[in-house]
Amino acid sequence: MIIDEKDIKRITRDIKGEIEKGSYKKAEREIIKKKLDNGLTLLIKENHGVPVVAMRGVFLGGVRFEVRENNGVSNFVAEMFTKGTKTRSSLGIAEEIESIAGSVSGFSGRNSLGVEAVVLSQYFDKGIELFADLILNPSFDNEELEKKKREIIYNIQREEDNLIQSTAKMFYSTLFKNHPYGMPSLGTVKSVKISSRNDLKEFYQRYIIPNNMILSIVGDINSNEVIKKIETLFGKWKFQDYTPPHIPKEKTVERVRVKIKRREKKQTHIMLGFLGTSLKDPDRYPLEVLNSILSGQGGRLFIELRDKESLAYSVTSFNRLGIEPGYFGVYIATSPEKEEQAIKGIKRELRRIAEKKVSNQEIERAKKSLIGDYEIGLQRYSAQAADMAFSELYGLGYDELKRYPKKISRVTASDVLRVAKKYLNLNAYILAVIRP
Repeated sequence: MIIDEKDIKRITRDIKGEIEKGSYKKAEREIIKKKLDNGLTLLIKENHGVPVVAMRGVFLGGVRFEVRENNGVSNFVAEMFTKGTKTRSSLGIAEEIESIAGSVSGFSGRNSLGVEAVVLSQYFDKGIELFADLILNPSFDNEELEKKKREIIYNIQREEDNLIQSTAKMFYSTLFKNHPYGMPSLGTVKSVKISSRNDLKEFYQRYIIPNNMILSIVGDINSNEVIKKIETLFGKWKFQDYTPPHIPKEKTVERVRVKIKRREKKQTHIMLGFLGTSLKDPDRYPLEVLNSILSGQGGRLFIELRDKESLAYSVTSFNRLGIEPGYFGVYIATSPEKEEQAIKGIKRELRRIAEKKVSNQEIERAKKSLIGDYEIGLQRYSAQAADMAFSELYGLGYDELKRYPKKISRVTASDVLRVAKKYLNLNAYILAVIRP
């Protein structure tokens, strides 16, 4: 059955209306966690506010499980999840998910990979059966694989033309000399070109296993029925012993490292930053508040460097967390003649926040902004499913979404000053610059 486009628009409009009214909150229930005999962890959250179900299956993997020779394999595997199974073609998958007014895709990042889907609740059984087939039975069809390989290579080349992404890749590779976080998530043209069907299958067989999987399901469902369905679909999937790859630790940055490239462009793009912290480190919360104080249109960097001094076309700070320490830094796009002044301005603002406590007004505004954005984001079932799954996968616990606002609200000005002094070392930083 194909749903009429008008029906899809009407259902979508109704869903948005329910979310805006807040009825999704009234229909929320506690999260249920169940571990199958094969090691798969299932998380279920009933929420009957709107007739939608979101699913997220995640596995430890991503760039973190790669080496230079197979860089990009995690992304390649993720892209192939929807490109055919033993019984479904790529076109058949696309038509089937469209027929139930849903969406499905593979994803991959620095720490994980997997499959995500959203369907109308009335088609949940069809949706979860398709979802399971994509994960359990990918065909890695040679023709689809070659098409996807060309697409990935094209996207890598497009990234090279994007000066923000190019500057970011320079920054990561200069910061992470040992850890895989220094490699791009798409891989390189060379590593993707030499990827074979066997390479993808080997990576899939090693890491796409039940005891490395968190499956979260959120929405208009019956928990008991979902548990039975998941046990039927995934219960025969066999537990498999596996050892995560050795992941080298990144050494402390002890001096200034500078990387400069020249491109035929009229702007200068700059990233200046530092080794940061991890998802499980308590320092992450004051660092997130610090980042909120510096970033955005109401942040110090925008006000001081763009509004007052006209040094930037755009400017912001960023804080990226990982299973191992990530990074903290500042990005600015400026005109070539203002490059030196822009770098001095960034250092001045970083030094200022590391030498003097931020005001009560600044810290309260930053905390409210972080908590507000977080809670607004979690109104979507897909965001809840993602938050639950990743938090459980990374060892924070599936109910981190309840604890996060409290942890942010407890951050003080003294905490922000402490982490600023600890992480923003202006005697040892990474500077990546692309200039004309």
